[in-house]
Amino acid sequence: MSIQQTVGFIGAGNIAEAMIRGIITSGALDPGQIAISDLNEARLLHLHRTLGATITASNEENAARSRILFLAVKPAQVVEVARGVSGAVGPDHSVVSVAAGTSLARIRAALGPEPRLFRIMPNLATSVRRSAIGLFAERGNGANGEPGPVHELLGCLGKVFRIEDEAQMAAVTALSGSAP
Repeated sequence: MSIQQTVGFIGAGNIAEAMIRGIITSGALDPGQIAISDLNEARLLHLHRTLGATITASNEENAARSRILFLAVKPAQVVEVARGVSGAVGPDHSVVSVAAGTSLARIRAALGPEPRLFRIMPNLATSVRRSAIGLFAERGNGANGEPGPVHELLGCLGKVFRIEDEAQMAAVTALSGSAP
């Protein structure tokens, strides 16, 4: 699989680093196709130096240039971050929340109606492409059986399990947190 677009990560913590490392080593993206933004400049520089990801000046710039955008921030920050990028995302964007315990309804209220919205729960094994990833998609966002680009990208990080009921994400989170 080779994606011809930019994929963005808002948040440059451990899970973002693991996912970026897995995506690059899989060959799905070149390092320059990955955009990152974070308040922690040291983490941005680390990911740029070690993995080659492109640093963006702001979350808004990251969102505007990335067709798939991962919100890889702490649950307490994800709604505020989503609100901050709402003007930069539209119907051609897929926004993927990595925040545990935050429903898509809360994120949707902050983002507005346009972008496709997903919720995932990976684990650090994404760095070696052996993760078990729970994926919940809002209705109409690849929930009808077709994989779509988000599912395909996640597939390079391990095994993707489609979750049909968002309430089941709590169990997925508990299992992912217990895995290596």
